[in-house]
Amino acid sequence: MEKYASATLVQMQQKQAIAKALFIVTSYAAANNLPTGGCLVTNLPNPSVAKQYVVRVYASADCYNDVVVTLLPNTNCTPVCTAPTFSAIATMVSCVNGVLQVDGKICISNVSANATKAGYSEGTVYSGPSYAASNNLPTGGCLVTNLPNPSVAKQYVVRVYASADCYNDVVVTLLPNTNCTPVCTAPTYSASATTVSCVNGVLQLDGKICISNVSANATKAGYSEGTVYSGPSYAAANNLPTGGCLVTNLPNPSVAKQYVVRVYASADCYNDVVVTLLPNTNCTPVCTAPTYSASATPVSCVNGVLQLDGKICISNVSANATKAAIAKAQFIVDSYAAANNLPTGGCLVTNLPNPSVAKQYVRVLQVQIVTLML
Repeated sequence: MEKYASATLVQMQQKQAIAKALFIVTSYAAANNLPTGGCLVTNLPNPSVAKQYVVRVYASADCYNDVVVTLLPNTNCTPVCTAPTFSAIATMVSCVNGVLQVDGKICISNVSANATKAGYSEGTVYSGPSYAASNNLPTGGCLVTNLPNPSVAKQYVVRVYASADCYNDVVVTLLPNTNCTPVCTAPTYSASATTVSCVNGVLQLDGKICISNVSANATKAGYSEGTVYSGPSYAAANNLPTGGCLVTNLPNPSVAKQYVVRVYASADCYNDVVVTLLPNTNCTPVCTAPTYSASATPVSCVNGVLQLDGKICISNVSANATKAAIAKAQFIVDSYAAANNLPTGGCLVTNLPNPSVAKQYVRVLQVQIVTLML
């Protein structure tokens, strides 16, 4: 119900009140004076649905006018977002001498000034940290620097925030490194096999395999029989030999024998060379025949009786003589082992009988044969 006073509103004590629709303020006394700026209230919350209010303006306690107003909800309130701009790249893991490193990287660059934080996650839909949980923009530009090498191409989504609700997502792909092999400069060298030696007709156990002219990058070496290397690995191989020989006690082979030499620069970087150890087939004693003089002394005669004292003696014997033997002509003593040492007095025999005719004997010093007539 409306009531009006006879005087104009501006001439009367004026008050105002506001209430939700259909619920009127209690009285004139409880109402406020007219607002200076015109607004009865300035802090109403946004309603979930349209909400009505009744405005009552008083002229007096019983003189007022009611007007119903509707407060509509604001359903189009979104931040004014200028999405940050940036470039993103995924860098594959590196390879160090054939070993894949754990250093895959996701980095950003050309980042706009309004960017504040960043995060990343696997896949193409961002599931990484929220704005609150994200890190500040990285100083060096990389969000991560320790990604492993993927077996196949792997996608990541990078999110750069301007604020909690203002961001930009970019998908990057980390490619696998499929070409990681050692950078090998194979060592160079010369290799040779030396035949066993012969000492006075005896083959020695001193066959050698040696290397020379070895390049500076060589570190270890090994060898094995055959033409395909089956010797020690890099870890088990010996350091380069000081004297150059890998082995110095090989036996004499019955036929030519091949060995393969391997010189390492590293575990996966080496050079193989095949050498052939030839048999020593010409090992005979080196003989300098001893020299001496030999004489036969006839038996003596004592009072018409021939004695048994025919002698065969040697003199002027060279220093290399060691043993001596005697035999009838054309019958040589059995062996060096069966011969006697050189006689102290020089005579090999002193009790030969008197021969009926001249008789020949052979005296042997080492391997030389001498014939004497008795």
